[in-house]
Amino acid sequence: MHLFAFRFALILLASTGWIGVQSIFAQRVAAGTRHSLFICPDGKVWASGKNTFGQLGNGTLLPSIIPKQVAILSGAVAVAAGEDHSLALKSDGTVWAWGQDSIGQLGNGSTRRDDSIPMLLPDLFDIVAVATRNYHSLALKSDGTVWAWGLNNLGQLGDSTYLSRPAPVPVLRLSGIIAIGTGNGHSIALKNDGTVWSWGNGGNGQRGDGNTNTSDNIPDSISWLANITKIAVGGDHALALRNDGILFAWGLNLQGQLGNGDSLESSTPIQILNNSNIDTIAAGWNHSFATLTNGNVYAWGEGLDGELGNGGVGIPVPTHVAALDGIKTLSGGFWHSIGLLTNDTVSVWGANASGQLGDNSITNKLSPVDIIGLCPQYVDLRDTTFTNYFRPSSSGPADWIAGELNSSIDLPGGKTMYLFGQSHIGSITGNLIPCNSPTVVHNCIVLQDSAVPNMLTTVLDTNSLIADYSYFCDSLNPTNHFEPGHGYLRDDTAYVFLSRWRSDSIFLGNYIARLRKGITTWTLEDINRMIDGDSSIDFGGAVLVEGIYVYAYGNKKNPSIRLPYLARREFADTSAAWEYYDSTGWTSSIADADPISRYNVAERYSVTKLLGNHYYLISHDQAPDTSTCNARRNIMVYRSSSLAGPFSDPVLLYVADDQIAGEYLQTFDAYAHVQSAGCDSLRISYNVHDVGRAACPSQCQGGTTQIADTWRPKFIRVRFDGIDTMLQLLPPPTPSGAVLNISGDTVTFTNNSLNASSYLWYFGDGTTSDSTNPVHIYTTSGNYVAMLVAIGCNGERDTFPVPVGPILVQAETAILPIPSLTIFPNPSAGTFRLRAQDIGSEPISIEIYSTLGVPVHTQTALPVGGRLDLQLDLAPGEAHLPTGLYHLRMRNRSYFATRTLSIVTDQ
Repeated sequence: MHLFAFRFALILLASTGWIGVQSIFAQRVAAGTRHSLFICPDGKVWASGKNTFGQLGNGTLLPSIIPKQVAILSGAVAVAAGEDHSLALKSDGTVWAWGQDSIGQLGNGSTRRDDSIPMLLPDLFDIVAVATRNYHSLALKSDGTVWAWGLNNLGQLGDSTYLSRPAPVPVLRLSGIIAIGTGNGHSIALKNDGTVWSWGNGGNGQRGDGNTNTSDNIPDSISWLANITKIAVGGDHALALRNDGILFAWGLNLQGQLGNGDSLESSTPIQILNNSNIDTIAAGWNHSFATLTNGNVYAWGEGLDGELGNGGVGIPVPTHVAALDGIKTLSGGFWHSIGLLTNDTVSVWGANASGQLGDNSITNKLSPVDIIGLCPQYVDLRDTTFTNYFRPSSSGPADWIAGELNSSIDLPGGKTMYLFGQSHIGSITGNLIPCNSPTVVHNCIVLQDSAVPNMLTTVLDTNSLIADYSYFCDSLNPTNHFEPGHGYLRDDTAYVFLSRWRSDSIFLGNYIARLRKGITTWTLEDINRMIDGDSSIDFGGAVLVEGIYVYAYGNKKNPSIRLPYLARREFADTSAAWEYYDSTGWTSSIADADPISRYNVAERYSVTKLLGNHYYLISHDQAPDTSTCNARRNIMVYRSSSLAGPFSDPVLLYVADDQIAGEYLQTFDAYAHVQSAGCDSLRISYNVHDVGRAACPSQCQGGTTQIADTWRPKFIRVRFDGIDTMLQLLPPPTPSGAVLNISGDTVTFTNNSLNASSYLWYFGDGTTSDSTNPVHIYTTSGNYVAMLVAIGCNGERDTFPVPVGPILVQAETAILPIPSLTIFPNPSAGTFRLRAQDIGSEPISIEIYSTLGVPVHTQTALPVGGRLDLQLDLAPGEAHLPTGLYHLRMRNRSYFATRTLSIVTDQ
């Protein structure tokens, strides 16, 4: 086998001016050597697995066992994965590449300049399909021509030479092409007349032209094939499907990948299946697949690592694998495979040592498993500013845990008052609570958020108010308690709805507490009954203020049925009588109240109004999931055009996958915090609880402590368009830029983007800028394409290429490498020394960037006697840089140097 003999990338089917449904789906997943690519419905690309050369495209060189979003890209319609590089095709016909570039496989005109973020291939346009595997790639244009780049030692580029190409070149003799495929060292194309053309390596008969041990650098047709409708290319074998349902195979066969029952290679196509119901075909390195129109999947070839999905057994002939049924499209990698099911979910199986399956493990999977968390419906739920459990800040009490967050009240100045229910006070060590702790309280602690949303500062000093640390106290009977619901603010007074409960969990009705704001704190004025007479409806779980009314939402206290109800009274008159909604209007009789939805809600939920007359009820659903110990984990959203409902059209908003001690947490109730919304997103909090409910073992069984995080609510953030596709406060950023002026090596850029909160320029020479209209000095002559990235207020990104044109650096020959430059230690803990000599007396600029091009340190140093001896500290005090790779750049008018720094910290 040749030195470069590795792996497969996805075969993409397309035709001139048309891309069939099958090809669209086929291009949404790609299995490379040890990494995988996935396109989500929003056009964003996600990747998992090996990342030594940046092939995951997220700006780092760190591997990932879960899919992570590829930087910059949007609008992708096709992906292809090679040995250690990746390709993406966008809907505008442009091609983007990232990863290793040792032999020109990125196609951007350079070699040996790896890229960990996607870069545009400036010479390609009107592309409808891409393919890659080992170290060479193909692109199919809408006019039916094929372009190739990368390794060409075996003629696999088809340009009549054996010269590797760092930029795309046309493949000779080809026209009317509708599908392309790449193998180990050969290439195959399907023409619109049903003929198949091949070129490159033929040592194992993989060209299918009857020759072996030869290479051919010009495409030629395979004379044995006609009326072909689909092709697929493996490592050193290939498949072709004829229009009458006959499937052919040729090439290497050591692992039975040809499917004819033996291990002998064939240099001519041989028939292996005759089934008019064959729908799609695919090939991995040494394995093959075919799907039927009835959903059945056939597999054959190598399978010891699970790549066939049949439990880890190789198969020499096409065999039905029931575990794969329902998969409509497959992509085979070297030892792993990816399947796209009929419901558009993704399954993976096979080798996983590098995390290429993306299933949060490095364990091989002999049968298909689903990827959890791929293509989320929401954005940045793990935002570092509030993704963690609610915790007190250092300025608040260190010995409390507030659980069962009941709601929040918006305050002036962007602050929020949070109202908590059942809580632990005292006897807390680190993140542990004693199982026999007597300090559980049922009344509310009132808190206000600080600048960091999940780190709260105490507004009311509960320790000095009441002996049992409870703020809302039942003075008539201390064994009873009030649980806070939602509330609202009027001038300097906050009104909080309370549910009063007897010590034996009997509901005693709703009350309202008045909190008046002082100069530095809040004072409890009084607690009054909200509704005269007993009521089985608990109001105040959600509150809206609209027009002249305050609307209080509630639910009927029934263990199995919790339908939502609605009450109102005038906002200005706090003594006015309450009215209740009865499906036709409003009534003064609570007995006549009707539910405003036919769907059950949680005990505490929220109703919010977003962008005009769009009302949304957000609640935990009430369907226990026995597979997760009856833990209720789904957060739902229900929609209505009226605040009185009916709320219907339920949509699954979020599945809470929190685990403690290997068990899923109980989750219940959900609250929208409108004041804390971003420019196009809403914060939602949900409660968590001990895993010791229902069938799950309690943390306290067999132990003396439980984990405190099981009593802390959590925040997530959900985009408005994740709640409803009609909602979008701000349109996405639309980048647009141009070159304003070129003067020698100096270029002035202009930025005409819309709806962006920030910008990032990539100048095409490895440097970046976050200036709106930057001025950049190039240090090397050449043709450049700059890239403008427009970033929305919640991190949405879109890109715009800005061709720069030829740059001529007049003083290029005068710039020399810095002599005798040494950096030690490297890797460092953020503190290291730079030394150089014979560099003259001019000041040296020193710049350090992250792998994403974000500057982390800049300074100027003055050599003494032509020598530079400088101590740099990038981690002063506790402000450590994250562990990772960084780029160092030093220069003056005469000398220039770049280095890679490896910084290791204990964070």
